[in-house]
Amino acid sequence: MYQCSRRKMLGLVGGIVAGGAIAGLAGPAWAATTGTKSGATALYPKTFKSLMAAVAFEVQANANYLAFADAADKDGHREIAAIFRAIAAAELKHANDEFAIAQSLISSAVKPKAEKAALAGSTAANLQAAIAGETEEYTKIYPGFVKIAQAERMRTALGIFTIAKLAEEVHAGIYADLLKHIDKFDREKYAKVYRCPVCGNIVPTVRPMACPICGDEGEDLIEYTIVG
Repeated sequence: MYQCSRRKMLGLVGGIVAGGAIAGLAGPAWAATTGTKSGATALYPKTFKSLMAAVAFEVQANANYLAFADAADKDGHREIAAIFRAIAAAELKHANDEFAIAQSLISSAVKPKAEKAALAGSTAANLQAAIAGETEEYTKIYPGFVKIAQAERMRTALGIFTIAKLAEEVHAGIYADLLKHIDKFDREKYAKVYRCPVCGNIVPTVRPMACPICGDEGEDLIEYTIVG
């Protein structure tokens, strides 16, 4: 469930940062014992666990937002549904990139699967749940992972954690804006949105010259027509 998954993830983050035993990380999907490359187990044990925890959260966020989108369609909020789907794609991008790094460390790693998404209720309630999840990601979860990657000097993971943190902050802001104007959708501001294929940033209104977060060429951003 969404709230439960969020609490579980915060527990994982706290355990990883503290360096203690972490419930749920034992077993073949998480064990840093086989398929290692260049001594990755010894060099980056906490970073690996952080990557796998991040994948689990992002996979769940993707599932939640797709469910929220379907519910928004049924509520008559078709434009909000389309934005949920754009951000869901961004979360899946984060999950895939983080898992690719994890597999480069431990080739036997198994990608976590999402639990069944639980709707918070109305579209407004689902937006509130999305804001809470994104806010915890950029204020607690990813900052903790950044510290771990810095401490273990794992620059590739540090890069994905940093850009994901910045993208999640943007996502939270968009959801907050949609909630604030839920009774009068801003059709001009959100006529189109653009998703960065590199970092998952979402840019509304006008295609930028370059992604404000990662600098990817503006022409590479994926366009979503929200208001048809």
